[in-house]
Amino acid sequence: VARTGARPDDGVFVSGTIGDAGLGLESCRGGGTGWPIDAAARTDLEQRYSRPQPRLALRQALRDHATAAMDVSDGLVKDFGRLCRASGCAGRLFADQVPLSPPARAIVTADPPRLARLMAAGDDYEVLFTVPADRETAFLDAAARASVAMTRIGAMFAGTPAVAVLDRDGRRIEIEGGGWDHF
Repeated sequence: VARTGARPDDGVFVSGTIGDAGLGLESCRGGGTGWPIDAAARTDLEQRYSRPQPRLALRQALRDHATAAMDVSDGLVKDFGRLCRASGCAGRLFADQVPLSPPARAIVTADPPRLARLMAAGDDYEVLFTVPADRETAFLDAAARASVAMTRIGAMFAGTPAVAVLDRDGRRIEIEGGGWDHF
């Protein structure tokens, strides 16, 4: 499934959770001393960074239902921008819908601005994809059979290719840099 097939009104989904690898890298570098998590949770975050788990079980469901797809390796917002440009559509992400693991949720609860940084953190290697409304139920059923968690985090719409990240009240959130840039 290429990045180029998203269309207006497609739902935007992501597998798994976002931000764990970024937190794991920070922890590996000696950061996170004030985080409200235990040692086991810290180890889990570090494992998400050092040993990503590819979502291979989603292959057939993506082939059957997704209009566009890519991995989240350089940050959710940065990679979503790439998908939007490749597809020639605008996209909207709802920050409060971005799936977080329990440790990441605890950290964000203690430090709410961190959510924006997690949306720009890289190395999650989750799958970001779009699905037309009439295929969402079938896709979610196929994903459930593959035992991979999915979350609808946004929508595509007609317009100049760009990403808008919105809070629960519909206000725009600025994500500085959006993610990793190789150049």
